[in-house]
Amino acid sequence: MRTVSAADLEPTVRIANWIEVPRGMRWGPRWEHDPELCLVVAGRFRYRVVGEDWIEVPERSVLFIPPGERHELQPDHAAGRCALSCWHGELVAEGSWGDGDYQPAVSPHRVTASDASPFLLAAFHRLAELWQGYRPDRAIAVRDLVRLIWLDLFAAWSPTVTAAPPRQVAEMLAWLREHLDRPIGRNQIAQHFGVTPQHVNSLFRHGFGMTPGEVVRRERILRAWHDLHAKGGTVAEVAARWGFADPFHFSRVFRRVMGFPPSQARTTREPGTQRR
Repeated sequence: MRTVSAADLEPTVRIANWIEVPRGMRWGPRWEHDPELCLVVAGRFRYRVVGEDWIEVPERSVLFIPPGERHELQPDHAAGRCALSCWHGELVAEGSWGDGDYQPAVSPHRVTASDASPFLLAAFHRLAELWQGYRPDRAIAVRDLVRLIWLDLFAAWSPTVTAAPPRQVAEMLAWLREHLDRPIGRNQIAQHFGVTPQHVNSLFRHGFGMTPGEVVRRERILRAWHDLHAKGGTVAEVAARWGFADPFHFSRVFRRVMGFPPSQARTTREPGTQRR
């Protein structure tokens, strides 16, 4: 059986919709041949595999229903308005999950809270619009948007990402960005947040797949690119501004991060014009 990683995603869409659920409407018992994602747009729902206990699916969470699973889904109108946005399809262009042709590299969670990813609500809404619309590039746009949704979920389900407390990591990254013009590394971050350098290293590894030093270098290179592109100046001047004493070392790091040399970040412009 083929294992589908994030890099292998080439999704297809059978159905993409946005449903205002009236009172009395419910689904099942039923089963689908392909996997399904249901985003609870409003209200609260209950879900169960036939013969098992009900589970709650709260607002702004994503319910995953695997292929071939006999299930029931019901709205809870005591919570007010109920609405769903759903996707049915496959994760690859050819093959069927239900037929055993492939499986995802990460194990999907039954219910995934989307509060940490506001992107999902807008993405599901836009997906339904695109799928029901008629723009010439509809198939490409739908495929790419579904791929982004699944990439977001893969990240949420991956143990290497979810092991790190998102809020603490985000706070550390924000503080780091405010102090890029100073000597900074895991020791300084640890001291400011009252944790050990080893803990900082672990959080960054789990949260970003990078060490604190690698994140610092990338952030400085992004600032350097902006300076070269928008403000001008020599490569040596910008390198020194962002803590690189050796312009040749700066150029190597810049190319590794950006994929092109710093000389290509500097473009000519007419005197007096502003960059957009």
